[in-house]
Amino acid sequence: MLNVDDISSITAQGMGVVEAPRGPLVHQVSIEKGIIKEYKIITPTQWNIGSGTKNKPMPAQKAMQNLSKEEAIFVFRTFDVCSVCTTH
Repeated sequence: MLNVDDISSITAQGMGVVEAPRGPLVHQVSIEKGIIKEYKIITPTQWNIGSGTKNKPMPAQKAMQNLSKEEAIFVFRTFDVCSVCTTH
């Protein structure tokens, strides 16, 4: 266990990866002088739904075509339960 009186002396990077029921979940953090400089989360949603192209959309993208913004958000969130928390 790290015992530090002054957190401003901490500069570090870390990554955690866990295999969640629907796929890998990745957290990456970068700390400089005790302050979180960058925090990234890659959810199973990003692995499962991915991003297609205009000519070759992924299934979630196809399902959202020609919908209102509210309808598209609802449809997208039905593809993966994690998208409810990771899409704002």
